Amino acid sequence: MVDAGTIISDHLENVLKKQGYSEMETYHFIEEILVDSRIEQVFVTPKNIDESIKNISHYLSQVLNNIMHNKC
Repeated sequence: MVDAGTIISDHLENVLKKQGYSEMETYHFIEEILVDSRIEQVFVTPKNIDESIKNISHYLSQVLNNIMHNKC
């Protein structure tokens, strides 16, 4: 899982450097965009996150069931 701000920041940094902006200009530009936005509250997850959570919860419930019923 990655926050959207990191993805945007990395992409903007690459684009601005290719256009010839200095490191300081790039930093200030990205900071200005990200500081005033709520983009840092958005997270990007893998496509199969729902399936992964379902599998993990299934296995976890099996383990807990076995512990509760002394089948370990």
